Amino acid sequence: MLDNLLREEYYLDIEEEILNEIERESVKENPNGIHDDKYADWTIEKIKLLSTELERKKMIVENKKRYLDEWFEKEKKNIENKIAFYTSRLQEYFESLDPRLLHKTKTQLSYSLPSGKLKKMLEKDEFERRDEELLDWLKKNNYTSFIKVKESVDWAKLKESIKISGEKAILKDTGEIIEGIRIVKKPAEFKVE
Repeated sequence: MLDNLLREEYYLDIEEEILNEIERESVKENPNGIHDDKYADWTIEKIKLLSTELERKKMIVENKKRYLDEWFEKEKKNIENKIAFYTSRLQEYFESLDPRLLHKTKTQLSYSLPSGKLKKMLEKDEFERRDEELLDWLKKNNYTSFIKVKESVDWAKLKESIKISGEKAILKDTGEIIEGIRIVKKPAEFKVE
């Protein structure tokens, strides 16, 4: 491909040199612009040559972009694999630490180092809601205090009144199973920051 481009560029250079010679001769004869068919024809050829040169450069840029995109994707994958490798080694180290050295909150364990922090997000339950079904359930069971005026679920308020039992959401006060909510386990997550 490169050979073809170089060969094409060589022929374009020769053609341009010939056209430039014609232009020099024509300008000597009449420096005030196009004055005969020969110079007019030369001008058409010059425009075609410039257009070809523009298309060639556009093709080079598009090929270069495609090459750079492919190169970047390969490099990105390589670097992401290295990051995953080092992250897994840090996770192994983190897991080997004495638990008393870790800072624990309700949602995570962390360990601080001079260059960053190792964090493990603890497993937690997440609510997967179907608001229309949940809203219908709240109306049907007369729990309007959990319904906002615009008739959407007041999730923050309702969530405080929910107890999780397996994959079901239950109202703490009555023990009723709430329709429209499914409990999904979110796995523990390890982060390097």
